[in-house]
Amino acid sequence: MGGASERTGSPTEAVGETRLMAPHGERRWLIAAVVLASSPLVVLGTTGCASLWTTATAAVPARPADAFSCVVSQARQMGYHVAPDSSHAEVQAEKILPLGEMGPDAAEYTRKNVLAVAVHPARSNGGSTLVVRAETISVQQTRRGLTDVAVPASGAVRQDADALVARCQHAVPNTSLPG
Repeated sequence: MGGASERTGSPTEAVGETRLMAPHGERRWLIAAVVLASSPLVVLGTTGCASLWTTATAAVPARPADAFSCVVSQARQMGYHVAPDSSHAEVQAEKILPLGEMGPDAAEYTRKNVLAVAVHPARSNGGSTLVVRAETISVQQTRRGLTDVAVPASGAVRQDADALVARCQHAVPNTSLPG
């Protein structure tokens, strides 16, 4: 475009460290190009932080050992296969879902709900803290064999996690002396 007589805006415009001479009409296109060029970075940066699984934290008046045994027994009563790890005070409970609750993917072998529970000692009152994560896993058949694929937590596993917290939140502390 032509010389200085066509320029109606300010003579210079800052873009980063570079100063450009831009007519008033071209300035809008320059700003739009910068905004459009940077927007995918913003979208990609914000979508990577979403979690598929929900986590609940609850304070329990019982000692960690009592809260741990409550989690194990209640998960078994809810129909989960329980794998307790008493040395780390963690429980992983799995329930295989019926065929009707599987997704539409033909490679899906099975689907399971998982409750991952960690029991931490409370700092002040001698009680404990339960951290319960509700997960749904799709087990898919691939060329390498069965592979666990994370899917959004189902409503049933979220309800089971809430029920587990409610049942063990009021666990009766064991006050008997050892021996």
